[in-house]
Amino acid sequence: MEKPVRSKKQVTIIKVITLILFFGSFAVMIVSGILKDNGYGDFWWPLVGMVGFFALDLSALALLIIFRKDILTHEIESKEKKADALPLQSLMGLFPGSVQTRLVEHHFKDVGDGFFRKKVFSALKDSICYYAKCFDAIPLKDVFEETMNAVEARNESGSVCLLLFVSKKDVKDSDLESLRDLSKFYLTAETTMPMPVWQACLPILIDSSTNEGRFLDTNGKYPISVYTHGCKFLKRTFL
Repeated sequence: MEKPVRSKKQVTIIKVITLILFFGSFAVMIVSGILKDNGYGDFWWPLVGMVGFFALDLSALALLIIFRKDILTHEIESKEKKADALPLQSLMGLFPGSVQTRLVEHHFKDVGDGFFRKKVFSALKDSICYYAKCFDAIPLKDVFEETMNAVEARNESGSVCLLLFVSKKDVKDSDLESLRDLSKFYLTAETTMPMPVWQACLPILIDSSTNEGRFLDTNGKYPISVYTHGCKFLKRTFL
């Protein structure tokens, strides 16, 4: 039977203990060095410092490994709550065919299979390769996984952001919830487990009856995430 996740209070205590052990390891080294320099022993205090440093550091690492599931679960829940408070930004005037036209105007290249591609320099990410693809009258949940796999198969080096435009007539609240859930998944995953490069998906749901697009906007939060870079790029291109 799977063990229940520890409470948020317990996880907080574990994090505090881990930090105390981590900073304590450096304190032991510093104190031992001071005692050695003041003539209290050229052998024993350096040895105590080294043993204490590694013992405390390894203890901190062991706590993180033992309780990693609990820590990660609460971290994901916290990030999801923050994402739930983010707005769905509107993009107006996304008429049929206008998305591709705007992409070409902003120097995207048609690379086949319905994909448009552009590589952009980024001070924080070195570069981000943007892919864009449009779908019409297909549920969002039915296209994102296959499309993301197709992007991954292109083996781009560095970070990648897929701008996934999906048109649907008479968008309902349930469609917007699906949009939020999918966006939240990529944003939470990227900000919980940051890596030097990342492949993110930024879905845009277009109501073909009003030509209004909607996407989950971070409003500049999580500034080093590929998802946030994608939001900024999207607004520069379509607002």
